[in-house]
Amino acid sequence: MRRLTHIVVCYWSTDNPNFGMREIDEHYRMVGYLGTPYHFAILRDGTIQIGRNIKRAGVIDHPYASTSINVVLVLPPDETGTGEAAKYTPEQRASGEALLNQLRALYPGIAMEVLGPTRDWGCQ
Repeated sequence: MRRLTHIVVCYWSTDNPNFGMREIDEHYRMVGYLGTPYHFAILRDGTIQIGRNIKRAGVIDHPYASTSINVVLVLPPDETGTGEAAKYTPEQRASGEALLNQLRALYPGIAMEVLGPTRDWGCQ
């Protein structure tokens, strides 16, 4: 098993309400990667989809790429024009907190890194 030090939570903004791990995986394959860099996706309705095997590092460009579990929230686009994604849903928050608590129990001492508009997620 690889060494795990962080859970990294980020977001993917899209106007497609059915967007999920399959579409994320297809996107990364189209741009030359071997599939999704995310281990979990949390959809708008709170469904958690499993992506990349945790035994394999993601290919996300951040300092913990080789030692992180990568979680992505699928969010609708922002209607304010600021360029940020819209807020997560209550269902995403509930599912996300359950997932993060489960991961923390499996990997005691693992740190959190929350990126983008998900920073106030309150899961740290």
